[in-house]
Amino acid sequence: NYNAAVNLTSRIIYTYMGPLKPNLRNVNFATAGRISPLFNDPLFRTIGLGTRIFLGGGTGYVIGAGTQHVAAPKRNERGLPLSPAGTLMLKGDLKGMNPRFLRGAWTTATSRCRSRTTGTTTPTACRASSST
Repeated sequence: NYNAAVNLTSRIIYTYMGPLKPNLRNVNFATAGRISPLFNDPLFRTIGLGTRIFLGGGTGYVIGAGTQHVAAPKRNERGLPLSPAGTLMLKGDLKGMNPRFLRGAWTTATSRCRSRTTGTTTPTACRASSST
């Protein structure tokens, strides 16, 4: 459950959650909203190590706290965090997942793909090289 991300600059920004279009033309966020397991179990009474989950169209498991996990955030009267809080580290078998639920990510902070024809580094080149 993350805050929303927008782009105030005049150029596109590529993030691990997808591209942010310039001049507030889109917004990215990560949550399942009302059905989010972390909103429905904010104190982790039923979600924990070994919990079986739906992951990418297949079966996955909770194996620990995620990289941006905040264990003790301020909470409202219902126990919901008032700021970014719980994240999960998950494990699943990619072979058992469904491509409909999976999508690759490209960021400027990770490895880059270079177009064979132009020699430039672009997300389009990454998509093209991953399919060959």
